[in-house]
Amino acid sequence: MKMIKVAVILLGIWMIFSGQICLAAEKAPYEIGLILGKPTGISFKMWKSSDRAIDLAGAWDFDQSLFRFHGDYLWHRAAKEVIKAPAQNLIYYGIGVRFIAAPKEGEIGLRLAAGLEHFFKDSPLTFFMEIAPVMSFMPSTEFDVDYGVGLRYSFF
Repeated sequence: MKMIKVAVILLGIWMIFSGQICLAAEKAPYEIGLILGKPTGISFKMWKSSDRAIDLAGAWDFDQSLFRFHGDYLWHRAAKEVIKAPAQNLIYYGIGVRFIAAPKEGEIGLRLAAGLEHFFKDSPLTFFMEIAPVMSFMPSTEFDVDYGVGLRYSFF
C-alpha cells in the first residue's frame, strides 16, 4: 500500500511539471488506440504543440496479476530532417516514468523513450513503434526494456 501511495504522489508531481495535463486536454488534439508489446494495452497521446506531446499507456497483465502504466513527455522531429523518409513520419524521443502495481510488490522506474510515428494520408489513423530502456529504482535498481507497436485514432 505504501508503494501505491508513493507512486501516486510521484505521478501527480510529474503531471504538474509536464504542463498541467488536465487543463491542456481541453485545447490540444489527441490520439487513442492500442499498443502491442511490453505493455499490451491502451495508448493515449495528447499533443501540447506541433512538436511536443504527452504519451500515456496502461495495461493489465492477467498472467502475472499486475497493472502497468507509463507516461512520457515527448519531443518530435520530422523524419525527413534526420533520414530520407516521407514527410508524414515523425521521430520522437522523451523521458517519463513507469509504474507496475503487483499484489506483493510494485515497481517505479525512469523511461527514456524513442520511436517513429507514421501519419496515414487522408486517414485519422497513426501507426507507431517505440522502444524505451527503463531504470527501475523502487523497490530495487534494475534495468529493463519496454517496446511496442500500435495504432491510434487521431482526433485533430
